[in-house]
Amino acid sequence: AYLGTIPDMTGSGGATGVRITGVRAGSPAEQAGLQAGDVITAIGGKTIANLFDMTDALRSHEAGDTVVIAVKRGGVERLVTAVLGRRGS
Repeated sequence: AYLGTIPDMTGSGGATGVRITGVRAGSPAEQAGLQAGDVITAIGGKTIANLFDMTDALRSHEAGDTVVIAVKRGGVERLVTAVLGRRGS
């Protein structure tokens, strides 16, 4: 399953979750309203502490699945919904 986020490979500044530096144009992440600086803390009910957790959470779903994603933006927790895509489509 493909979300289309660009993770911050330097870490999330000590925070739990995965900070993203951007989203790919036309991706499920862009359509869900995710943006640079967001910190993803959960995907589909699975807690995201690091990039490994995020990978596992995405691998537990298939293209076409609808997932709720918890993100922190500016210190505020938000929930967005994304329909996962297929890489390369």
